[in-house]
Amino acid sequence: MRGKKIDSNFVSNFILECVSNGKTVQDEIVEEAKRKISEIDEKIKEVEKLKSTRSKLIDVVFSLGNKKQPTEEVKNLNLFKIQNQHICKFICDSLKKESLDIASLSSKYNNFNLQDILFAIKQLIENKVIIKDKDFLIKGPEFNTYLKVVLMEK
Repeated sequence: MRGKKIDSNFVSNFILECVSNGKTVQDEIVEEAKRKISEIDEKIKEVEKLKSTRSKLIDVVFSLGNKKQPTEEVKNLNLFKIQNQHICKFICDSLKKESLDIASLSSKYNNFNLQDILFAIKQLIENKVIIKDKDFLIKGPEFNTYLKVVLMEK
């Protein structure tokens, strides 16, 4: 290796270690050095992968770890937990036009079980997608986010 100083102490110690392990021929010592280089190279590759994973895990901690100010992504995760998306879509489509009278729900959505409708409404209210105002359902603060993120509407 041109321009690089050789560490004579390391070379001597490595040769002594090889001799004590029964490797006395020059070719055996060279092969042992190559084998150790390969081991080190594999460990370096493993460490590089771990560094990449570590960096991504730091992103997770940064995104999810700050409980005081949840990010938009964390807030939106709860919207994906809402069940009966098909019923929720019908409810939201109706709310785009006008507020909904709670008393008329069973006749308006006769294709669905009333309990499923009420459960969907409960979840939408809990996630602030809709709001109950007296006997009516109206759009909540998360209505547009729900349409955009979960139902993938523009």
